[in-house]
Amino acid sequence: SHERAEFFAGLGAAAAEFPRVFAQRKMLPELLTLVEFGGADNGHSAVLASVVQIARDMDETEYSTVVAPAVVRLFASTDRALRFALLEHATALLHGMHDDVVVASVYPAFATGFGDAAPAIREATVKAALSMAPRVGSKTLNSDLIKHLVRAVADAEPGIRTNSLICIGKLCAKNGPGVTDTSLRYIVCPALLHALRDVFPPVRAAALAVSGACAMRWDAVDVARRVVPAISPLLVDGERPVRVAAAKAIHVMVAHIEGHAREMPETVAKKMDKVGAQAEAVADLAANGWGGWAVSSLSSTISGAISLASSVSQSGARSESAGVRSEPAGVRSEPSGIRSEPSGLSEPPQVSQRPSTTINSPTAVSTSIPSNAAVSQSAGGWEFNDDWGEDAADAW
Repeated sequence: SHERAEFFAGLGAAAAEFPRVFAQRKMLPELLTLVEFGGADNGHSAVLASVVQIARDMDETEYSTVVAPAVVRLFASTDRALRFALLEHATALLHGMHDDVVVASVYPAFATGFGDAAPAIREATVKAALSMAPRVGSKTLNSDLIKHLVRAVADAEPGIRTNSLICIGKLCAKNGPGVTDTSLRYIVCPALLHALRDVFPPVRAAALAVSGACAMRWDAVDVARRVVPAISPLLVDGERPVRVAAAKAIHVMVAHIEGHAREMPETVAKKMDKVGAQAEAVADLAANGWGGWAVSSLSSTISGAISLASSVSQSGARSESAGVRSEPAGVRSEPSGIRSEPSGLSEPPQVSQRPSTTINSPTAVSTSIPSNAAVSQSAGGWEFNDDWGEDAADAW
């Protein structure tokens, strides 16, 4: 076993001394078979290093014919030692494969490593995500791969959380391989804000570094309202690296916010009168539907108030026009048809519209009433005669 390990360790350097055609046609197929069927024991990494060295000079057609099918089968293996070795050499093994083959055949098996029970496999998968991201396309990257990395931010192992944040930062940088602004805002940003409260200081420092790298791609309003308030407490963190990272991130974000503020208008307030504003508010309520009952109630109240005010105004006008002027007794007023009251009356009595109604306030009117008056005094109080409305009828 020890001798086999030494042989595989020196195989890569020895393969360079063999003729190119011999190494690619004879040695390479045997090495791939050795790895696939378990003949390498614990020397998978050394054998794969030799495979990578021999295959790097092959053209795309030869690589797709000889190496790519074997790599697809190797990624589907359940041997953790082999999978770990594949993830270590993922960049070199994937470079000669078509993107369609990577998405359809390699990536599904690769993504299972994010949920593997072994922490070493999970961490190696996170690191290999940087090599896989450019090959899977923007759709798979934003719909699946970035979500796996965000879940890894909540991993139980602090090292995996830290490496996940670093990978996210490299993928979401300004020149990253296709992470959209939507994914950055709704998937990455919440994960970063959660990582800022992590108990492991390197995780907080990594989250701050990623926030600073992604700040220019975030909306300035979101940065001012959500990100900066979350970062500010870390300016006085107990760990110096965290404080330094927080200061750098705040500096970048403040510059981004200031640049956005310079482009904003002086004011966004609308200049409109109070009536126009109220009418617009009522129209909005009616259009939205949920405030229709309030609008109807308000309209009914206003209409009732206007009707009441109009009624009171008309009643006052009628009492003024039909009022009795104070003139000498027996003298008729102007041709209004209303007899003048005697001088002893201080004010006209309040006469109800109903006939045969008694007014129980005789002290308000003097008792000197002419015999032909419409109102007479009786033992029970003031009573109406049968002709109490004739003069008024003549006037109308």
